[in-house]
Amino acid sequence: MSTKTNPQPSTEPSGARRPDGVWLAAALIVVIGAGVYVNSFGGKFFFDDHKQIVENRRIHRLQPFGEVWRDLTGKGMRPVTLLSFAVNYQISGDKEWSYHAVNLAIHLVAGLLLFGFVRRTLLSERLAERFGSAATPLAASAALIWVVHPLQTQSVTYIVQRGESMMGMFYLLTMYCAARGLTARRGWLWSIGAVVACVLGMGAKPVMVTAPLMVAIYDGLFSPQPQLRTLRRRWPLYVGLAATWGVLAWLYRQAAQTGLTPSAGFSFKGHTWWQYARSQFGVIAHYLKLSIWPWPQNLDYGWPVATGVVEIVLPAILIAVLIGATVWGLLRRRWVGFWGAWFFLILAPTSSVMPIADLAVEHRMYLPLAGMIVVILSVGSLLGGALLRKWMRLDKPRRRTGRELGLAVVSVIVLTLGILTVRRNTYYQDMVRMWADVVRQNDGHYRGHDSLGVALSRKGKNLEAMKEHRRTVALRPGYAEGHHNLGVVLAQLGRHGEAVASYVRAIGLMPKHYEAYCGLGNSLRNMGRLDEAERVIRKSISIKPDYANAHGALGDVLERLGRYDEAEKCYLRSLAINPRYILAYISLARLAEARGDARVVRNYAHRRLQLDPDDYRVRNTLAWMLATSPNDAFRDGAEAVRLAKRACELTKFQDPIPMDTLAAAYAEAGQFDQAVEMAGRAVGVASGKVGEEAIRGYRNRLALYQRGLPYRRPRP
Repeated sequence: MSTKTNPQPSTEPSGARRPDGVWLAAALIVVIGAGVYVNSFGGKFFFDDHKQIVENRRIHRLQPFGEVWRDLTGKGMRPVTLLSFAVNYQISGDKEWSYHAVNLAIHLVAGLLLFGFVRRTLLSERLAERFGSAATPLAASAALIWVVHPLQTQSVTYIVQRGESMMGMFYLLTMYCAARGLTARRGWLWSIGAVVACVLGMGAKPVMVTAPLMVAIYDGLFSPQPQLRTLRRRWPLYVGLAATWGVLAWLYRQAAQTGLTPSAGFSFKGHTWWQYARSQFGVIAHYLKLSIWPWPQNLDYGWPVATGVVEIVLPAILIAVLIGATVWGLLRRRWVGFWGAWFFLILAPTSSVMPIADLAVEHRMYLPLAGMIVVILSVGSLLGGALLRKWMRLDKPRRRTGRELGLAVVSVIVLTLGILTVRRNTYYQDMVRMWADVVRQNDGHYRGHDSLGVALSRKGKNLEAMKEHRRTVALRPGYAEGHHNLGVVLAQLGRHGEAVASYVRAIGLMPKHYEAYCGLGNSLRNMGRLDEAERVIRKSISIKPDYANAHGALGDVLERLGRYDEAEKCYLRSLAINPRYILAYISLARLAEARGDARVVRNYAHRRLQLDPDDYRVRNTLAWMLATSPNDAFRDGAEAVRLAKRACELTKFQDPIPMDTLAAAYAEAGQFDQAVEMAGRAVGVASGKVGEEAIRGYRNRLALYQRGLPYRRPRP
């Protein structure tokens, strides 16, 4: 009787080696990846972040969950991504740290999945003889380079692009589960995991659409069994993955019912499919160049439609050669064909014939980059090994030297790319620097100038911002947002007549621009045209009933008209829409002050500071009330000094408004020398940040302090 036992199926592919170093490699990916991106936590909300997160009421709650989920799935193609933002909002509101933490975690998990997927592929029966002994270091090297590559910063540090990295994570999880299912004892469990991951990926971003095809290609190339047998055994997986396309179809149908103007698809009016397609040859060639030499990067290329023969034909030849090599590899069942298909198929939804507003953006390379890295490293390993064997006649010590040389090369690459990524992350910490870099590379890009203007305005540099917005509308006269943003800056400079003209132009170009209506109403209010202001702001509310700013602006107009009860209802409505809306708290506190109710004033201020202890605007407003109230019983100079001083510290003594408040607080506390000094400093930094009328007010108050008199606001 034979004692030989029947072989048992293994969860490790044929040719697998003992997984020495696997956990070390995984730890290195996490530690090095986290180290490279630790400074990403200094990145701020900007550009689409404000619309998609800060101002997006749909993600500002999680209860009742069923209603929230219906809202998310009914108005967009990325409900899973939006749901993750909703969780972040419950954790940190409009503070960026938790969003960056989740983005980094997603990226690191994706890196680990890439490591596992590449390693298992290299250990597969078809590749084990060639790559088996180097599978772990090769896979770890590929994952490390991919994780630290600066081309990934747009998907990781730019918060709203989480859709790309989250989709990438689920895509890699789908592939990993499918690869494990080929050889696992309970392959059906891994198949279920692949389908679930694919469903989640479809809900993260539609680029996931190619995942079922990539699984089929993987099986066709790397299955250890004949293709017909693989098909018979794995058909439930293929059916399940194909069914996930239904998720996309349903989401698309839901989104189509919203009536929103599309920014992608064949109904997009920005450019034709042929204009888009012929431009993608140059765009993809640029992506290839950035993959190898990632400089200079650009947040917003403003890539023009290709028109010249040279800019179309030359890159088209390169892309045709690469596609031809990919097809040849697939037909000959070569491993390199899989990674070529990986690159082109994942890019296909965004970089082929379907028009999208932006012709080129770097985050589209999040997953395709992995294919390039794996091919380059694998080919390099094979060529390097062949050369060393030929020229050095390697014995074991020399083979060890060859591995050490390979490790040194990869280490230098990882270090270099990591330094570039750390440097690139610093741009996300300063939006003026980021957008200045965009317009430096493309001075004719209207949106770059507009965004630079917004960034400058948020830093109080309104004169510089005005110049950028004027440049924007000169480059693109039909750009409504440019006229609106110019109006905002002109209003902040106190030039309300010019602001009104800009808002009117914006509305003429985009009749449902509710923000422009609201801004127009505010400028009319400041010009004393209260009846017109009320009518215009109500128009803004009719367009977007849940726009908190418009309800607050209407309350301000009604308050000035003496309709205090109606004004209070408007402020409360704006708080119901946006519980973090600061101007509503300030306005309600102002109404309470007019009634002489100091307790209510402090209650509103305390509630807002609970949401954000470092909100200088609330501290400044309360300090101003305590320092300048016409009600003797309400004033408190010492407390006003404490609050205003902290507001100045939070703004680094670069904002004239809290500095003017601190001067008034010093005067109320009887410290006139300090009041004169601070009022003089406020006047000094005010130029270009506030309007001339405000500066005249600062000078008038300075004159009072010089005479030893505090400032009192007139009674309403």
